[in-house]
Amino acid sequence: KSHSSSHIFIRDQHALPPSIDPYVVPGGVVCKLFRRVALLGTCISFGFSDDCHGSNLGAIMDPKVILETALNLEEISAIEALLVFQHADSLKEKLFEVSNTLNDRFNQNKVSWIRGKKLNYTNVCRIECAFCSFREKAGTKNAVTLTTDQILKQVKGNSGLRQITLEGGLNPELNINFHVELIRNLKTEFPQILLQAYSPSEIHFIAKRARTTPFDVLKKFRAAGLDSLPGESADILNDKIRKKICPEKLRTNDWIDIIRNAHR
Repeated sequence: KSHSSSHIFIRDQHALPPSIDPYVVPGGVVCKLFRRVALLGTCISFGFSDDCHGSNLGAIMDPKVILETALNLEEISAIEALLVFQHADSLKEKLFEVSNTLNDRFNQNKVSWIRGKKLNYTNVCRIECAFCSFREKAGTKNAVTLTTDQILKQVKGNSGLRQITLEGGLNPELNINFHVELIRNLKTEFPQILLQAYSPSEIHFIAKRARTTPFDVLKKFRAAGLDSLPGESADILNDKIRKKICPEKLRTNDWIDIIRNAHR
């Protein structure tokens, strides 16, 4: 598993019709198709093909027609995404064309980015997911847990940052006070930087350790200076699959509830 994250910034989400998935814009044809290919592949691998709604494995579709469907803002099924993926080499130019057309339609061909840095404060994690190469057991040679001072030093060494993404494993040695103080120190030292930190999985774990609710943890973190959450730990939001690949991780409804509470 790659532990890096990518983000699509939509300049004006309110301009989208309510039925449009934000993954469509910009370049979202690629994002949406590959998201569905991943879902279909996982369903098949674990024998859950019935969960891939709208899939017709016997269907024969023209990949170019599928891309035209995307341009018309119509839903693309998992099998259609798979067919496009299989023809990716020959469709490369068409994929770029469709992505640019959608970006121009919704964002007037504007693309933006920010200078940011991702910091993993610990790779120690008490759970084991089938796909994760990031996790280390506590006390092993490669286990790392950074102090607040070490994290502050890393941020100071990168001038011009506008965002910090802070994430880590589910380390039982780090209590809620550690996280609150870390957030507070980062925002005190770098008030101009957007602090994006703690996946729903981390929020859920920290709340359980502190014997409180995820909403209470979010309120404490927000008061300390947290600006936003990354969408990590979603993986595949299907509990049948999660029980196979990450049985100890929070369930789908828990992930959704935390994201909803973060937007309250």
